[in-house]
Formats: sequence, structure tokens, C-alpha cells
Amino acid sequence: MCRSYLAQLRESAEEITRHGVKIVTVAPAPGDQLAPFIEEYGPYPFPLYGDPTNALYLALGSRQMSKWDMVKLVTRGIVTGGVKISEIVPKDPEQREISMKAAKTQDVALQGGTCLLSATGDMLWQHRDQTPDDHATIPMILEQIKQNDPVL
Repeated sequence: MCRSYLAQLRESAEEITRHGVKIVTVAPAPGDQLAPFIEEYGPYPFPLYGDPTNALYLALGSRQMSKWDMVKLVTRGIVTGGVKISEIVPKDPEQREISMKAAKTQDVALQGGTCLLSATGDMLWQHRDQTPDDHATIPMILEQIKQNDPVL
């Protein structure tokens, strides 16, 4: 799960939940890796669940980038200055340890997404990330919340 995207969700959680929406996040990680992540980067005003088998990701149609495409994307980003090494490998030793363990044990090529589900579990809207930086923006999420709630 992208640290900066979780930070954006955290910063906007009050505005999002004001519309009666519950935020639930899922990471492609086992629970024993989530606790140190939350301790280092949290707290978060919403639950963060693990999906170590990627079953939920795959059921929702998440995109799997090839390892080669990931390497090319990161290399291009570093060369052009669009990606800083510190965004990939944090300088802080604890954060670096968490990130390196995740890179070695999780499927970093699996792209996430954002979904809005009804109270009965029906899919109302979905954004599937195509690349690691292709997250739904907070304004995009809020617009979809408003479009899918006739009361707003």
C-alpha cells in the first residue's frame, strides 16, 4: 500500500466519512507486516486489512504489472527526476526496514485501486490503478460519493 496515498486518505478521512462513507483499506500483506507499518506510518482513522494471498485484489480485477515494466517505470522516473530514491527507499532506518521487507515478500507489481460499495456490497464505482502513482484522487472520490448518493 502506498504510504503517500494512505496519508492523503488520512488527511481527508473526516471529509469523506462526513458523507456516511466508511473507509476500509486493504494491503497485499500479511498481518504481521501491517502492525510495524501502522506503528511507523500511522495511526490511521480507518482499518487497514491484509490480503496476503491477493485474493481480493485479483477478484476486483486489479492490474498485475510485469516485473520488467516496474523496473522500466522506476528507472525512467529516477532518470527524469519524477521519482526520488527516498520515495522508494526511505532514509529513516525503521521505515527502510519495513519497505525493504515489503519489497522482498509482497507482490509490488500488483496495482491497487479504489472502490465505492453500497451498504449491500454492490459495486457503485471503481478506479483500478494502472501504475504505482495512478491512484484515484480525493476530489475524484468525493465526486463519485456525491454522484452515487441521491441525498447529497
